[in-house]
Amino acid sequence: MTETYLLPTPISHISLREEFDDWALLFNPDTGKSVGLTPTGVTIWRALLNRKDLKGIIDALGDEFEPLPENIQEEVTDFCDQIVKTGFAEFEKTE
Repeated sequence: MTETYLLPTPISHISLREEFDDWALLFNPDTGKSVGLTPTGVTIWRALLNRKDLKGIIDALGDEFEPLPENIQEEVTDFCDQIVKTGFAEFEKTE
């Protein structure tokens, strides 16, 4: 089901502020940028913080949301790519 995908690591000083309606905000104090997260995004963010692999993230989503879309792997990787592009996470550098 899952292919190999290098997951990003959340930047350590990014804060997650959860709201009452299960949505949340990510905030980068260095840039002043913030971004809203849906409940699905919050689940993915937490899984990234816990260093889950792609299968672990999909399993965590399956525990909270049903049914999962057929393209769930693509949805997760797109989310990860977006949080890297917006400066909230980064891919680990390999030497």
